[in-house]
Amino acid sequence: MTEARYNHVRVEDLKKLANKFSPNFVDANADMAHLQELLKDPFALAAVMYKLAQEREQTNKLLREINQRLERLEQQKRPLPERPEPPRILPEQDQRIIELVKSQQYATADDIKTAMGYKGKNAASARLNKLERAGMLKKIRSGKKIFYTYAGRGT
Repeated sequence: MTEARYNHVRVEDLKKLANKFSPNFVDANADMAHLQELLKDPFALAAVMYKLAQEREQTNKLLREINQRLERLEQQKRPLPERPEPPRILPEQDQRIIELVKSQQYATADDIKTAMGYKGKNAASARLNKLERAGMLKKIRSGKKIFYTYAGRGT
């Protein structure tokens, strides 16, 4: 008897807790209790199952239609035309460096430092490396020296 009372109190406590989170819980719980009573009748159970089967059939029909429409859309799908890569507009210094490399066939950071009037080799190296990362120059290492050649892309 104590166990039954304990379970009953526990269920009621759970209902109160659930009602705090969802005010509609009590209404839904009452509907479920009513539905449980109705489903004890085999004819009512059969009617519910029949209605569920109809709903499932309708849902499947809608899913088939959606899939057919998606397939038609996929068949109509055309590849986008390829856009040519827009020309790169380089700063004037970078254009001058590329022209120098093109004319000499290769250049080092020392060559660029002298031609551009940079105070140090770091500025020339930074510009050359930036152009190499952009794919406009190729880097060729020979011992400690690094030569840059024109990669055929860009300006």
